Amino acid sequence: MATVPSTLVIQTLDKNEFPINMAHVVMKQLFTYGVKDISVKKGSVLISVSYTPKDSTLLKKMGNLPVKYTRIQVHSEEELGLLEKAVQKYNFNIINDDEIIEKRALEIEKPKQKSDINI
Repeated sequence: MATVPSTLVIQTLDKNEFPINMAHVVMKQLFTYGVKDISVKKGSVLISVSYTPKDSTLLKKMGNLPVKYTRIQVHSEEELGLLEKAVQKYNFNIINDDEIIEKRALEIEKPKQKSDINI
């Protein structure tokens, strides 16, 4: 699945400290490999890439940036608009099972903090 083209939708969580224009510039620096296009549309940064990055890779790249991201497989503005309408109208999960399994594996691998250990 790594060779499936995808689009990353990046939204900032702190519009005052990390405005969308700043996020756009930062994303241009973070994503250089396989990038088809990076643009700002409707308050989000859209990154079209020729592959599907792993969730662990995205977590490392984003670090502690105040952003949330979604990976989608759309190929045009029309498809993106239709997906946005569907997400607003219906309740469904666009995260696939592989991502959920990978996130759980990352949570398990995370070393426990001293405050997390019960004696």
